[in-house]
Amino acid sequence: MSTARLMVTQSGGLERIYLDQPWSELKDSYKRQIQSALKTVLPGVDKTPERVKVSYEKSQSEPKGALGLYVRLDNDIIILRDGQVIRSIKLIKNEEIDEGVLKAAEGVFVGLEGIKQGTLVEPTQLLTENGKTVYTLVFGTGPNPVFVNVEKGTNKVTKVSAHELQDSPANYKEAFKKMKSYSEDQFAEKCSQTVQGAFEG
Repeated sequence: MSTARLMVTQSGGLERIYLDQPWSELKDSYKRQIQSALKTVLPGVDKTPERVKVSYEKSQSEPKGALGLYVRLDNDIIILRDGQVIRSIKLIKNEEIDEGVLKAAEGVFVGLEGIKQGTLVEPTQLLTENGKTVYTLVFGTGPNPVFVNVEKGTNKVTKVSAHELQDSPANYKEAFKKMKSYSEDQFAEKCSQTVQGAFEG
């Protein structure tokens, strides 16, 4: 059975429509779009999703409205807009994270004072968008986790999001710039100092 949710503007105009539909009730044109996307993103996988989330949204950038399809197949997620894949996500276990990626993500906490490194949450997202793939790692299970994006292949930290940084963007930028300037030896030394400090006093 399908479920639907509508959102309207203050003037009563249509803003968004969300549908959650079983595959059997999906329009044939939507099925073809999804099957084409699956062949591209997950070649060799001969399965179809049980349900698909369909959205129609109007905005300033899309005044005529854009059609979105959200597909979940086991640990893979594919998001389409107007028939084109705009994002794919693979949910992976922590042991599948490259060692260099994890080291780069943990290094963020060396360069940022006042932010503690929490437990790495599972699963981790491996997100592909605009031709680039990044790991999205989440540290901390409390109300204010830290999100760290690390580019696959280069191990470059591309984004850090933390509640503690919201009031101090200047401090964050300076610390992030300093962290990126460390040589490998300097980075190792900083990590060593941080570990020693945690067990002293």
